[in-house]
Formats: sequence, C-alpha cells, structure tokens
Amino acid sequence: MILMAAGLLAALMAYVPNRILLRVAGNRVIVLVVPFVEELAKTGSAVLLGSALIATHGLFGVVESFHDIAISRKHGLEAGVISIAGHLAFGLITRSLVGIPVHWVYAALATGVVHALWNSIVLRWASDG
Repeated sequence: MILMAAGLLAALMAYVPNRILLRVAGNRVIVLVVPFVEELAKTGSAVLLGSALIATHGLFGVVESFHDIAISRKHGLEAGVISIAGHLAFGLITRSLVGIPVHWVYAALATGVVHALWNSIVLRWASDG
C-alpha cells in the first residue's frame, strides 16, 4: 500500500509542474527541467513515505506509460515500455548512489543528469521515426 501511495504521489508531484513548465517554456523542458522534477518527486516520495526506492521509480514508469500510450498513437506503446524500463533504471542508479552514502537529493539530481541525456536520445528517436 505504501508503494502504491509513493508511486502515485510521485506521479502527481511531477505531472502538475511538468504540465505547467511545458505550457510556459515548451518542449525544451523535457530535457532541461522535467528529468530533475521527476527524479526528485520519485525519490522524495519514496523517502518521505518509507517506500522501496526502485519499486517507486518503477511504478512511476507504469503510470507514465499509460500517459504515453494515451497521447501517442504512433509511438505510445513503445514509449510506454521504454518509460517503464527507463524509470526502473533510474531507480537503480539512484539507489546505488544513495548506498554510497550520498544524500538522496544529490542522488536524485545526479540521476536527473542521466535522465536528461536519456530524454534527449528518446526525443531524437521519436522525431526520426
């Protein structure tokens, strides 16, 4: 139950600011800002609620995959699968950094850099397809 709450809280914490940022600044925030919002939301909600970090990231990916499928007829299914895999990978990265030990905020921000690079690759793939 805690995992479900953490994953859904993270999705809500990321969805609202991401929608506002996209509306105000356009698609460039998908690479420049959104990854950091999402990593802080996922890791922060897991820490706040005492949920499993990697599983919270994975559940967030599942929620995001439903959104991807709903908004894209052309790449929705592929984007959804990539979303789940990507967010699980980001959870693994964050968890490995927290285990060093590094404060969870720094781990989330470092993972945000990887996430930003990932988003730039995925966006190029989507625009080429």
